[in-house]
This record gives sequence, C-alpha cells and structure tokens, in this order.
Amino acid sequence: MKTGVGNLSPFVHIPQMPVEEMDFMKVSILTIMTIILLAAGFIGYNRRDIHG
Repeated sequence: MKTGVGNLSPFVHIPQMPVEEMDFMKVSILTIMTIILLAAGFIGYNRRDIHG
C-alpha cells in the first residue's frame, strides 16, 4: 500500500482481480462515496449565481 498522496487515488483501494481477492466492502464504499459526491456536484451546479 502506498503512503501519503498515493492514497488519494481510488485505484489504490480497488483490488487487482486476477492477483488479489475481491473486497466488496471497499468497492461498495467507493461506489457510495461516488454517488454522494456526484449528487453534491449536481446540486452545487444548479445553485450557481449565473443567469443567462
């Protein structure tokens, strides 16, 4: 496992399938975090102060 800035990448936490065993907990947590961040991004995008 990498330390420091390397842990910011989601690819560090996803197992490499032929070599490592699948960890559904890590993948499901990353999926839930992705959905939450996407929803926050869409909400923030729609609340902008730009009128056109």
